[in-house]
Amino acid sequence: MVNPDNYLLNDQKERVRLDGAYAAFEQLNRDGKFVLIFDGFDEMARQVSYQTTVNNFDELAKAAEGNAKVLLTCRKHYFREAREERSVLSGEASARVALERGDASKSEPGIVLRPGFEIVYLDEFTPADITTLLQRRFPAQWQEYNARLDATYNLSDLAKRPVLLDMIVQTLGEWGVGQIANAAQLYQVCTERWMERDIETGRAFMNQDDKRFFSEELATEVFRTGQLPGIHYSQFPAIIKKHFSRLERVEEIDHFAQDIFTHAFLIRDDDGKYRFAHNSFMEFFAAQKLWRGLRAGAGGEIQINEEIRAFICGLFAGNLPTSAAPLNVPSGMVYVPPGPFVMGGEMFDNEKPIHVATLLKGFFIDQFPVTQKQYKEFVDATQHRVPNVDAERAKPYNWDPKTRTFPPGLENHPVVLVSWDDANAYAQWAGKRLPTEMEWEKAARGIDGRVYPWGDVWDRHKANTASWWIDDDIITYDDWEKKFKLRWEDDWLGKKVMTTPVGQFQNDASPYGCGDLIGNVWEWCTDWYDENYYKSSPARNPRGPDSGQYRVLRGGSWYFEQGHSRAAYRDGGFATYSENFTGFRCAE
Repeated sequence: MVNPDNYLLNDQKERVRLDGAYAAFEQLNRDGKFVLIFDGFDEMARQVSYQTTVNNFDELAKAAEGNAKVLLTCRKHYFREAREERSVLSGEASARVALERGDASKSEPGIVLRPGFEIVYLDEFTPADITTLLQRRFPAQWQEYNARLDATYNLSDLAKRPVLLDMIVQTLGEWGVGQIANAAQLYQVCTERWMERDIETGRAFMNQDDKRFFSEELATEVFRTGQLPGIHYSQFPAIIKKHFSRLERVEEIDHFAQDIFTHAFLIRDDDGKYRFAHNSFMEFFAAQKLWRGLRAGAGGEIQINEEIRAFICGLFAGNLPTSAAPLNVPSGMVYVPPGPFVMGGEMFDNEKPIHVATLLKGFFIDQFPVTQKQYKEFVDATQHRVPNVDAERAKPYNWDPKTRTFPPGLENHPVVLVSWDDANAYAQWAGKRLPTEMEWEKAARGIDGRVYPWGDVWDRHKANTASWWIDDDIITYDDWEKKFKLRWEDDWLGKKVMTTPVGQFQNDASPYGCGDLIGNVWEWCTDWYDENYYKSSPARNPRGPDSGQYRVLRGGSWYFEQGHSRAAYRDGGFATYSENFTGFRCAE
């Protein structure tokens, strides 16, 4: 766009200097020789009173004289509610201001009443519009970017808004074709760019740290209180004072509020309620606050949802803070430090809700499940019963009751056919104990709430599960029955050992170095099992109910599909229960 402060072009492409010749500019404007664009009224009018807003609107409207072509852009949520929007655009506000000045004769008719004026509301982009923009901006990479929009949480929905789409495609361009960026990283870059843009152009009263802080606090409050429909504009002064105690003057608070209405990723409904432009913004900012807290070792124990959990995991991107382990870590064990972490899931009712809990004391846990060889040392020393079950499924794993030893070649496989009572007896003999359910989950997931010990993305090659045996991902129970269970019953039942040596899957380690936490064998925990326990468990050091019918089992096994092979999945069994896919590891 030509800058009218310097020159304009007439029909003959000759420069018309405006120095001292503003009349020429006015005439060309009235003749409709160019398009005059006033972009972002909502941003220009940030630190002003309501009266000044009306005055500015009327003053800009004066440029539309004769055949002038003038565009004035403004986000409708600049106005605190639909009634205020109608008041300004209809002329009611102008008349009220003139009346207050004592000169009603000078009030201007509203925009909607003036000849040649029109109000246009822009629709969101359609998928075809998005594709067209990508093709024009990135002719060589548009298909890659389009696929990334579809694959990243809510980006395709956010891209319907032109300003957001512009920031998103800029971010995608920075990552480059072929590079991997998760949803959290994309959201972080886009929101930071949005805030930087406001600061650089002088359109924001709040600085970037304030804007980020308030967005995180507001998002957390909205999620925690369930105020998803929105917060009325009249509540914002109190919220601002709560989070920014340094603000004392009413004018400062009003300016902050106006800044928030137009720049804090919010939109407004007709009743004056503001909410995040998309729930994903709310979830991202709530996750970012928790992410900062988790990095600093702060709890902030609250319930969250799957989307916030995924954002937290993405923000960490595997880069978890390190904790110095004690110098005397017992042989064959790893150290899990105290502090907050994300636990729970949403796939099954018994693992709900996802929440942030805090482990008050660090502990040691076996790097791998107890092996057949290790268990033999115990039975030799104590004359404890050997694992042996009179059933077809147990034949490949049964110990010889005469020689009291495991089948040949299984010395490094996890011991199976052991009950909770057996596992507890071993742990006591070894001077250890069984881990609590909370300890097991933190050992498996670290602090970022990852779905699997290695991260958020399923990989059947990283664990001994049913999917690994058939080299195909098994997602549903029906698929499991058709693809694995029937084959196991026909070809492998009573004939083949399905456990694998501990440590065989070298890329399955948890953040603390534990292996085989997912798949291979279910692992006994010390807690009693209650399917509803997570719904009411304490946020600090939960240790399960005081009594129950079952003991906790965690981790899935070679027999189960992907859904049962997540670090959040919970199950339980009788203390006397023993199977060809149940084992254990110890803690201390």
